[in-house]
Amino acid sequence: MSTVSHTSETPSGTERPTNRRPRRRWSAARTRGWIIALTIILTAGGLFFGIRLLGYVEGEELSPDTFRQRSFQFYEIPFLQWQITPIRRKVRSDALATYLRQNGLIQASPASQPPVDGDQDASTWHLIRLNRFVRGSSSADAALLVDQMDLDRNGKPYWKTWSTDHPEAAKQLWPEIQRLARRELYILMPGVFEIAQRHTDTTSARGDALNQTIRRYVAGQYDGLIQDAKAANNPALADELLREALADDPEFRLRSVVNP
Repeated sequence: MSTVSHTSETPSGTERPTNRRPRRRWSAARTRGWIIALTIILTAGGLFFGIRLLGYVEGEELSPDTFRQRSFQFYEIPFLQWQITPIRRKVRSDALATYLRQNGLIQASPASQPPVDGDQDASTWHLIRLNRFVRGSSSADAALLVDQMDLDRNGKPYWKTWSTDHPEAAKQLWPEIQRLARRELYILMPGVFEIAQRHTDTTSARGDALNQTIRRYVAGQYDGLIQDAKAANNPALADELLREALADDPEFRLRSVVNP
């Protein structure tokens, strides 16, 4: 009895089939797609870190109505100065500003009263300091007042202590300081504070002696500012300064003469 083998044989000249899949070719279009995607990712990442590092802006402002200060910050596109985020603000009030308001030494206008949540304050704010990473920090005129408010002696606010020790003089000094602040004439304040330091004997017998001394000083400074504006060929500014000087003293007259 013969046994028949049923083994299968591959015909001669025929390759045995395999389970391997054909390899896909890396097309030029697919390469371009990856390059474009990678370029977009790198560009977006560069812009993000560039804005985070170079586009950060911060600063401080002062309210001439309440003497409160507030900080602010936002991001912008570097060099183009295009703001791209909302401005975040935080209001603060130091011991001197609080003292001046509570004792009626400065008067806030009704429009400048802060809401209950404290997120906003006076409608008018003057720049104290601005800091851009690219350009560095720069100070504005309002810093001249803030520098005085930040003075301390033995860990206490100098001008708060001075106002407490010289209440009559304080009643004459601070309304004049606020008047100049509302006019943005901060450049005159160092001289006014210097006068106040020297002129503290303002008893009831002397009346408003300090006030008169300050007014005379300010009038003399107005005279110089008006003449400077005329010399700089800025008649609009000269006229505005003249109106302010006349509002303080209707008899104000220019004493200086600009050489032709």
